[in-house]
Amino acid sequence: MVVAGNVGAIERYEFTVIGDPVNESARLSEVAKRDTSLPVASEPAVMGAREAESQHWRFTDEQDLRGRNEITRLYAPVAAPSTSTSSTKVVPPTVNSRTPATTNPDFA
Repeated sequence: MVVAGNVGAIERYEFTVIGDPVNESARLSEVAKRDTSLPVASEPAVMGAREAESQHWRFTDEQDLRGRNEITRLYAPVAAPSTSTSSTKVVPPTVNSRTPATTNPDFA
């Protein structure tokens, strides 16, 4: 369970989120900082995703994360199959300052 809301005295009112999934997320961030080659996800997150998403993740490791009573099973993205033998450089789109970046009237 996760609880979100404003906490504290009126002089020091803060928005916070508490709960085991929040703590697990913080510990997974620590794991990801140690190995920045791939993002990581916990088993409940992967199993809770739709099949179209969960099929793109593979089990990689089990770790005893600080502050947790159970071993956490870690998942990483499955490598995308290569469609070409040549390297492809990804070029970010440019924004023309004379035209709006979006045509959605809600963001104009």
